[in-house]
Amino acid sequence: MKGLSGAHLGGGVPRWPNQTRYAVGDYRSFTDLRPMTAPGAKAALSLCRRRAGHACTWLAPSPPNHEGMCSRHLGYSVAGQSPNLVPSCSEPLIRSWISNMLNKFFPKALNSYSSVLELRDYSKGPKTSLNKMQIRSSVKIAIIDDEKFKAHANLTNYGYQITELPDIRSLDDVMEYDVILCDLMGVGNNFDQSIGGASIIREIKDSYPTKYVIAYTGARANSAESKAAKEFADDFLKKDTEITQWVERLDLAIDFACNPYERWLLTRQGLIDEEVDLRRIVELESAYVEAIESKDSDFSSLKSTLEKVDLSGNSKGIIQSLIASGIYALVFAT
Repeated sequence: MKGLSGAHLGGGVPRWPNQTRYAVGDYRSFTDLRPMTAPGAKAALSLCRRRAGHACTWLAPSPPNHEGMCSRHLGYSVAGQSPNLVPSCSEPLIRSWISNMLNKFFPKALNSYSSVLELRDYSKGPKTSLNKMQIRSSVKIAIIDDEKFKAHANLTNYGYQITELPDIRSLDDVMEYDVILCDLMGVGNNFDQSIGGASIIREIKDSYPTKYVIAYTGARANSAESKAAKEFADDFLKKDTEITQWVERLDLAIDFACNPYERWLLTRQGLIDEEVDLRRIVELESAYVEAIESKDSDFSSLKSTLEKVDLSGNSKGIIQSLIASGIYALVFAT
């Protein structure tokens, strides 16, 4: 549809003005396939979900429809249902109403949204002024183990800020931590006991995809718990691993957790898995990128966008977890 000329439509004048600058609302999302009941519909939806890692790649423009355009962009249909142009409200509400009307009359073109690709080289920019010990002490790390973690004291000497938890009752217990070490045996009693700590890891990664989780165990590597953990965890170590390797892996975990580009890739995939409309993901991604580039630690624009889009509780929780992290104090410290 992009680039369609008047010749294709049987006339000399293009039918669709500015046809190469579609607004996000003019694109289709893989979630539009939900109502399909024809054979193969579920397979098509699954294919879109798997390949939607780069959201814009799978956005296809909707067919031009003048009545639909009027309804979406102008606030009324060609049948003559006009909006109320004289709202009775306070000044802030008037400003909000004017802003909404401007968005309808002049929808934001897709290529005017910010992309996470703009953050890809973020880690190559100016480094934080904090030294390694300060960085380690700024990241909250949780260890979930029903026994005393033997490497705790040594890791504390390296500067890590570690809290030990014998088990967790709910995911709220790990909400404040960006890096989590989880034993596989003797924990997970409030989740799926058949796979122990692996069930905790699975739930954490489903609800908080940006949290970096390291699984460890003293059991054999081919146990049911170990096999399940390797499927969900970001890293896997043996319980008796040398302290130097623990330090190496924790530093890698912190580097990853502090990378805003990688954090959004995980967030975006989590939203796709929740079948969030790709058009909404584009809006959320743009607001996130703009917050990072402007060093807006409050994420005002993203919070505002989050209030406007229709997300399920779990999808909204993924975004809230992303921006609630204390990691950004390090991200913005240069």
